[in-house]
Amino acid sequence: MAVDFSLLSDANVVPNVSSSSLPSNYVEVNSTVFFTAADGVRGVELWKTDGTAAGTQLVKDIQPGGLSSTPSSLVNVGGVLYFAANDGSSGVELWKSDGTAEGTVRVADIRPGANGSSVRYLTDVGGTLFFVANDGAHGYELWKSDGSSNGTVLIKDIEGLQVPLPNGALESMKSLTNVNGTLYFVANDGAHGREVWRTDGTAAGTTLLKDIGDQGMYPRAGSNPLQLVNVSGTLYFTASEFFNFGPFNDLWKSDGSEAGTTKLTNTGGGEQLPVGNLVNVNGTLVFSANSVNLGTELWRTDGTPAGTTLLRDINPGQASGFSSTLKSLVVGNQLYFAANDGTHGFELWRTDGTSAGTELVSDIRPGLAGSAPTNFTAIGGTAYFTATTDEFGSELWRSQGTAATTQLVADTTPGPGSLNVGLPLAGESIFAGVGNAVYFRNNDGVNGSELWRSDGTAAGTGMVKNISSLAGSSGPALLTPFKGFTYYIANDGVHGYELWRTDGTPAGTAMFKDLLPGDAGSTPSQLLVAGDFLYFTAIYEFGRELWKTDGTFEGTTLVKDIRPFGDSSSIAQLIEVEGVLYFTANDGLTGVELWRSDGTAAGTQLVVDIAAGVESSQPTALTKVGNRLYFVTGGSSFNLWQSDGTAAGTSMIASVHPQSGSAPGSITEVNGTLFFRTGNELWKSDGTAAGTLLVRGFSSSNYNTSELFNLNGVLYFSANGDSAGTELWRSDGTTAGTVRVKDINPTGSGAPQRFVEFNSELYFVANDGTTGAELWKSDGTAAGTQLVKDVFPVRDTNIPLDLTNVHGTLYFSARNSTFNNELWSSDGTAEGTVLTKDFNGDFSGSQPNNITVVGNKLFVTAATPAEGLELWVADLPRQAGDYNDDGRVDGADFLAWQRDFGSAATPTGSGADGDGDGAIGSGDLDVWKEAFAPPAIAAPLLAPAMTAEQTLSIDEVAIVDTETPELRRTPFTAPTVPSTARLVARDQFFAIGDVSRMFSIENDGATDWLAKRRRR
Repeated sequence: MAVDFSLLSDANVVPNVSSSSLPSNYVEVNSTVFFTAADGVRGVELWKTDGTAAGTQLVKDIQPGGLSSTPSSLVNVGGVLYFAANDGSSGVELWKSDGTAEGTVRVADIRPGANGSSVRYLTDVGGTLFFVANDGAHGYELWKSDGSSNGTVLIKDIEGLQVPLPNGALESMKSLTNVNGTLYFVANDGAHGREVWRTDGTAAGTTLLKDIGDQGMYPRAGSNPLQLVNVSGTLYFTASEFFNFGPFNDLWKSDGSEAGTTKLTNTGGGEQLPVGNLVNVNGTLVFSANSVNLGTELWRTDGTPAGTTLLRDINPGQASGFSSTLKSLVVGNQLYFAANDGTHGFELWRTDGTSAGTELVSDIRPGLAGSAPTNFTAIGGTAYFTATTDEFGSELWRSQGTAATTQLVADTTPGPGSLNVGLPLAGESIFAGVGNAVYFRNNDGVNGSELWRSDGTAAGTGMVKNISSLAGSSGPALLTPFKGFTYYIANDGVHGYELWRTDGTPAGTAMFKDLLPGDAGSTPSQLLVAGDFLYFTAIYEFGRELWKTDGTFEGTTLVKDIRPFGDSSSIAQLIEVEGVLYFTANDGLTGVELWRSDGTAAGTQLVVDIAAGVESSQPTALTKVGNRLYFVTGGSSFNLWQSDGTAAGTSMIASVHPQSGSAPGSITEVNGTLFFRTGNELWKSDGTAAGTLLVRGFSSSNYNTSELFNLNGVLYFSANGDSAGTELWRSDGTTAGTVRVKDINPTGSGAPQRFVEFNSELYFVANDGTTGAELWKSDGTAAGTQLVKDVFPVRDTNIPLDLTNVHGTLYFSARNSTFNNELWSSDGTAEGTVLTKDFNGDFSGSQPNNITVVGNKLFVTAATPAEGLELWVADLPRQAGDYNDDGRVDGADFLAWQRDFGSAATPTGSGADGDGDGAIGSGDLDVWKEAFAPPAIAAPLLAPAMTAEQTLSIDEVAIVDTETPELRRTPFTAPTVPSTARLVARDQFFAIGDVSRMFSIENDGATDWLAKRRRR
């Protein structure tokens, strides 16, 4: 379909002179460097590079659009990259990548729902991935994964009750450290406080190492161990027996047994105070310690108290020679670090772990100011780092341990004003040595902070790629139709992310309300229409809480501060049932439970406290079926519930005990039956305990019933149920009727995903092993499951995104050899699948997303070099007879014609002016009659039940007398009933029935009615 797009609003008014992608978190996997960056079109996502501009590419836009998936904890485990990321719907979960978009997948949805399991501390132990996660039932605990969903399991529930630390933190697990195949970590079991534990990967083999203890004012706080380090098979760490006396950590060591866990230093004596910066230097532990007489200096130990001695008093006297704020690095058998001897300022030093071998390498910046070396990395036996001089500013240097080999690599920004790498954020890695090159973040003063590479020479040092070269972007997202407008969030560069709205014209596009004044923004999220309100969550002085708007500035208000005193109530899973909003929230007293709201503070209430007290039942998979809400609670064994919105009407249907897996993340309704998946099983329920049954179990360990989708009363899903791999399946709710539709990829997995209904068929993305990921369709048969078009005729990563059915045309984002991720459309044929709009005019790709239709306006977000990521709009051709612009010709359009009969259309052709004569008359009824195609009804069509008020409030409706075929009118006005209710009732009446019989009777009742109308 040919449509003409125009920029709706360049909302970000702040010029972006030098945008920065801020690359960081470098990890090498199979000679490819993975890192995180933001290109200005998307948020912070996963990227990769081979050291060339062409080979520097986005791996996958995990959270599509301007929001960030923020990959973190990147780690190489057996040649596979694992990381934590947020796809925008599942929260922060465990992901893995083989470097391709289709091979970048979520490993497991540990905590179904938007909250996510907050995966962190990913650690490789002999090819097994260990990490910490919170499944919503057990708190933060230790997990492991073999890279499959079923192989991602909780090792042991160590902490039955989370004990708050003095700083208020609840998280109790960290410092995962591999010591010769045994994982050591810090945990709190609720009885001993934070102590060192060890595990072999089994529940039985996960035990407390030693209860070092806390004898202070914080019961059960523990010794708070920190900085676990492996030195030749011996574990070293710091811990305190007296937590309340301050950060006076002692140095400890352990051979893995309780008896062999001993203290090496004693803070109680008052001579030696905080211990930190533990480093293994050629089999010797080197660390920093602060003593009263020596300040902070470097120490060493051979594992005995007597052998724990000062390495060198670099800055004689009480002044400190060592700074823990400047990073250090072991290169070969030498530790490179920054130190201040009182004469030279902080300069480059090295040590081999002996006093004689601890020396100044080079006085890079003569004088007391010092060059402050930091950000160390290595290639072979050469140390690379940043240092600051008066002549060059902050630049990249190298050293092999002598003054002669300590040299400036390149002056990337000529002169002393160099911005260079800047300062990394907490936990970031902005330098990495891979192969024979150093990758680093650098700002040359022109391109912002971008990805650079150096082989150690000036000629071989340069920017790899200017990843973020866009203009300022407002990053529109979450487009939501409401009362004739489209609401969304955007950032104009001044107010941060706030709520915006548009009527589809530039003049009618503006920030709707600045909820949190200042540049931070309230960051509205989870926009949902329920009843007469648009609900969303936003950050204000109360934390993130529930807000609403009725479409007016004054009517945009906080609904209720569910969890007072600045804490957020963790609102999630917003869903509408019968005009009422349901969601999950935590008020601080009842844990995460089911809530409801009618838009008032008084009407925003806890439905029922399923897990009494502060414990959480963690309702997930909230699903509307008719006028009831269904959801699940629990973990590996879970309960299916139903609710009518009252405590009395909220009851458990059944307790489900699958062989594997955990609570489902979603429920799909098909013909009144609920379907859900858990682990390697597909289940169904008719709303009763007896009717909650296993449909089929699947034997494959990497089975995943994802994308459960209802099409024409048949359940479709993606599953790995046999040797064919992950393919398209369908089910009628019986075991025999649960079958694979087609083996799309005979040599592997077709991996069907992104299901959407179009032309009464199922459209999706799949990979047949030859064409790569492309657009497919299915009528439910093997023969009818076909490739629509090979958009990119190379076996490459295309992956059509954001499939959206718009008034009988399928729109999506895709790329081919000429255009990189632009807007395409399809009528379901290969010939009719075409590029619709190239926003950029080159191969850079505009990454169109958020495809949304409101009336005859098509909205899409796209990024161009001139405007950045902004909102675009196109006027769609009107469908004949579709007078309310909802994409359907039905009884509601007749009602729209009836309401406006006799009035003028402004502009001509708008509203119910179907014949384009500028007036609403009988000719427009003829247009509607010709376009109206009533559904074929084999059985009586059941309509949603209407209340007595709604039935009586059907105002001026045309009704057919079945006894005497004559069209008559029944006027009725009920002022006490809101007009919205009357309109909804009338629209229901016309939209659900076969009103075509009105216009097939011999005595044309419509003509008679028109005559009467004119006489009025």
